[in-house]
Amino acid sequence: MKIATTPSRLAAYSTMAATVLAIQNEADGQVIYTNINPDKVLQSTGPYDTLHLDVTGDAITDFIFNAFYFYTSYTASAVNYDHLGVDGINGARIAYTMQSTNIYTWSSALFANLSAKFAQILPANTPINNTLNFNNNVELFYQQCFPAMYSSMMDYCWTAGMPSAVVKYIGFRLKNGPLKYYGWMRLSIHKSTPFVPVPTSIKIYDYAINWTPNTPILAGEGLICIATDAVGTGTTASHWAKVYWEPRVDIDHYEVSYRIPGGAWETKTVPPDKTSTKLNGLECSTDYEWQVRCACLDGSLSDYSEVQTFTTASCRLEGEDMTENDEAVSMYANANRIYIYFDEVVTEPSRLFIYNMTGQLVSETIVTQQQNILEVSVPSGMYTAKLVTPSGNIGKLISISN
Repeated sequence: MKIATTPSRLAAYSTMAATVLAIQNEADGQVIYTNINPDKVLQSTGPYDTLHLDVTGDAITDFIFNAFYFYTSYTASAVNYDHLGVDGINGARIAYTMQSTNIYTWSSALFANLSAKFAQILPANTPINNTLNFNNNVELFYQQCFPAMYSSMMDYCWTAGMPSAVVKYIGFRLKNGPLKYYGWMRLSIHKSTPFVPVPTSIKIYDYAINWTPNTPILAGEGLICIATDAVGTGTTASHWAKVYWEPRVDIDHYEVSYRIPGGAWETKTVPPDKTSTKLNGLECSTDYEWQVRCACLDGSLSDYSEVQTFTTASCRLEGEDMTENDEAVSMYANANRIYIYFDEVVTEPSRLFIYNMTGQLVSETIVTQQQNILEVSVPSGMYTAKLVTPSGNIGKLISISN
């Protein structure tokens, strides 16, 4: 039996969860999935910050996520995060992997750092059971595992081989006497400012627990197909428009539907590695609605996102040039994120500069990906974004809200 919960409904299962942990013969064998909405985020503002997570719904903390930073000369900001981790409380444990010693160099000296226990990255459908190693304290990231310019070898790290903000599964175990209950949660780690090249925050998306004692759970088991969020419309022309949405993991494809208000919906299928698409064949000078949903790997469909609107460009007079050139780069902002999309694969790095309205530079980021979602830590307000690319510069006025 699978039960999907949200924070508003989780209270209904609190009594059941506490009973399952306390009374062996009342465990009734079910997977409870919880979608955290909004996502929980640990965004450190001091030398040490924590986030408490209750996964059993009994108002008692099960896991504490923590961030710690210290002074360092490794970055331009002279402040760096040394540690992102998670602690299990009252018998809660996290699956970990032990890695070899990392040797790194700095100022012509060699330093050896003994390995820590890292939260083990689990692919979807990985069994979480007693064959895994569990500990009450694990790392998600620390400075010594970062393959920076000062490191002589690659050591295990959540960010190894992939950018930040990639969503990953970890396994956990709850324990009450001889009874063990296995679960998974999905996390990502992020950079909160472009001045610090290492992860600085933790985001927790969802989790699930198998309430059958001493029974495995598969990573992702019980996961419901979650709707993505429509970000907005980018470039519009007379007969086409580009639309964008937030990425989701473990899906088969996206379905983008659009129509003239009151008309029939048309649907376009988009591959899972895309977060934008171009809607062609539109009428000029016309209002449109659009929405997007996820088609998940198990064949289920998510709800549609909230409906977004746009208006195509004005119609052209007969005889006018009908050529409509698409922008090679799309750039816009939503909340405290800046979205940058290149039509072609990026072969040379570009650089994004953010200026406040007095012309002061407040942020600078090197852009190397074809699709980019950049979080900026600046006060709410209007800014000028300047993207310097090998083929030319793009400047736009953007609004940032926190």
